[in-house]
Amino acid sequence: MLQFDSHIFSGNHKFDQVCKKVNIDHRLTAPATPKTNDMVERVNDTIKNKTIKVNTYQNLEEMKKDLNQFLVFYNSNRRHGGLVKKLKVRTPYNTIMHSKNGSN
Repeated sequence: MLQFDSHIFSGNHKFDQVCKKVNIDHRLTAPATPKTNDMVERVNDTIKNKTIKVNTYQNLEEMKKDLNQFLVFYNSNRRHGGLVKKLKVRTPYNTIMHSKNGSN
């Protein structure tokens, strides 16, 4: 399931069609209710605090490279203690691999 800010995809019927075609359930947050998207906002803050707020980039490509490297680290190596019940303090990657293999 994907969840988006309502102001970004509101009325985007082409996006709705693509999601339906590939069997992706998606929902929009209620307008002016940031708490409905609090986990995503926290992830965004973490990404900013570990990359663009502490580094100076010479150009856009350098920034993209740094962001991509951080996202690989974030999803593959960084344990997510805030999601203890859901991820059992695993990385998102390990959680996906465990679910594909049918183990807890």
